[in-house]
Parts: sequence; C-alpha cells; structure tokens
Amino acid sequence: MANGTTTYSFKDLTGAFYSPLTGPFILAGGTLGSGKITVEMTHEWTEHDPAVDGAVMVSASVAQNGTVLVDCQQTSAINGYLKATQNAHQTDLINGNSSQWAASALDLQNPVTGDMNICTGVSFSKKPPQPYGAKGEYIQWKLMAANIANQ
Repeated sequence: MANGTTTYSFKDLTGAFYSPLTGPFILAGGTLGSGKITVEMTHEWTEHDPAVDGAVMVSASVAQNGTVLVDCQQTSAINGYLKATQNAHQTDLINGNSSQWAASALDLQNPVTGDMNICTGVSFSKKPPQPYGAKGEYIQWKLMAANIANQ
C-alpha cells in the first residue's frame, strides 16, 4: 500500500555520454562516486527593455542551450573518461580539425522521477582545476550543450 512517500536515489540515474573520438561511457549513479550532475538552461527566453516613458518592450528568444556540470570524485571512472575525451577533442582541434569539437552527446534519465535530458552539440568549456592535496577531492567538469531537450 502506497504511503505517499517518494524516494529519490542517485543510483536510479542512467544514461550515457558519447564522444565520436572516444566512444560511449555508460552512466549509472555509482560511476560518479558520490558526485552529482547539474543540467542548467542558460539562455534567457525573455528580455525587458524599459523606455523613458515607462513602457516596457518585451523581446522573446527561444533557445535550448545550456551547461552541464559534472562533479565527480578525482579517482572516479567518469573523471578518467572526461579527461581522456577532453584531451582527444583538444588535440583534434589543435591539429586543425574542428568538425568534432561539439559533436558529443549526453543522455540522462531518472525513471523514478521521470526526469530526462538529452544534450547534443556538447563541448568542453575548459579543463577543470587539478587539485593535489592530502586527500582525494572532487573535480567539476563544465560542459556546454548547444541543445538540451527536457522530456
């Protein structure tokens, strides 16, 4: 009998990251250690421009781009994959081939909550800082997505 309680578990997360240069990485809640993934739409769909007389001109612009932040343990498999993938794409770009730079994709879904994000045109913002400390730390990868479809 249902008691009205809903449970969220990071282990319910499934999906995949795909790069044409390094292939797929299957995502499951445990592959990040105890990290997290945050998907954020970054384009403002509306802008307001107030005039001197107080009238406001509203401009609407629909775009689906955004960022994906992957916070993962320094020793996690996803960090190793993202490091190798970023290096492969950067080397390709430095060698004059920009055709694959934004050709990666990311699919995230949580069947329990019903959330799903399909990110295409994915590229790396930059290399994240590399900590060297007395204990393992978290790495934050910032990915840019040209299109994020929310299902």
